[in-house]
Amino acid sequence: MSEALNNLIGFFERGGLFMWPLLICSIFALTTIILRGFALREKNVMPLVVESEIERLMPGGSPDRLMRIVENDQSSLGRIVRVALQHLRSPRSENVEAVQTRARHEMVILEKGLIVLEVIVGIAPLLGLIGAVSGLVHVFSHLGLSSGASDTRQIALGIAEALNATVFGLSIAVPTLIAFSYFSKKVEVMSVEMETLVVELIAKCYFGRGAQDIPPPVRMTTRTQVLTPSPGSRALDHYCFAGRYPHHPSYLFRGLDHLQKGPAGSADQLTGIENGNESAGGAGACNRNGR
Repeated sequence: MSEALNNLIGFFERGGLFMWPLLICSIFALTTIILRGFALREKNVMPLVVESEIERLMPGGSPDRLMRIVENDQSSLGRIVRVALQHLRSPRSENVEAVQTRARHEMVILEKGLIVLEVIVGIAPLLGLIGAVSGLVHVFSHLGLSSGASDTRQIALGIAEALNATVFGLSIAVPTLIAFSYFSKKVEVMSVEMETLVVELIAKCYFGRGAQDIPPPVRMTTRTQVLTPSPGSRALDHYCFAGRYPHHPSYLFRGLDHLQKGPAGSADQLTGIENGNESAGGAGACNRNGR
């Protein structure tokens, strides 16, 4: 045991100065691989109880039981599902946006540490190459200082020792590359599975609720009729606004488009209410004139 330890220490000493940065890289790589191996276990990212409850939920059913399950769940899927359930009172589009924002945050958490492996894969062979080149420079700098057959032997021994850094660098980069590829693929697969489950959950929760995403028509009174323009004037205002500010992004006009188009039948309702109010106003004027 002591002999093997001495050989290992001699291997590092003969490799030169760049063996120690490579040793630090190997420690970081090994630590990251162990931590990511525990963090990316499927039961920590996608608990089976949450998956089963999402699949058990009937379309249009109550998600109260699922909410109790994910209320204190700290897995990635649990946090995404909790956000989706908390925004069920919002329109479906707003709920999807909130879920996408949370999903991007969870992806950052899942990919944490993979950048360390990617960096080590790139720099470990380069550090080994630099160590080898520096060792060769040291060997050839002493070339010709000694005479005889021993000169050739010393050069060969020096070249062999200089290549120790290259061997060590490659031995670090290869397993680190394997671990990086494995974890990256695992994160990608789990993200697709979580996306499928969340899409299924939202579809079940909003089953039969398409009409709720459309805002109800405004109940018109005499006061709101004065303050609210007619559909034709709103279309004209939209045209003037778009012509006056042509460089504004398109999302600024979404509200105006919604007001212009409105829900189905809103224009007819508004016209009928306006005609009714005009008739009521005319009748009131006749009564006042009669008196």
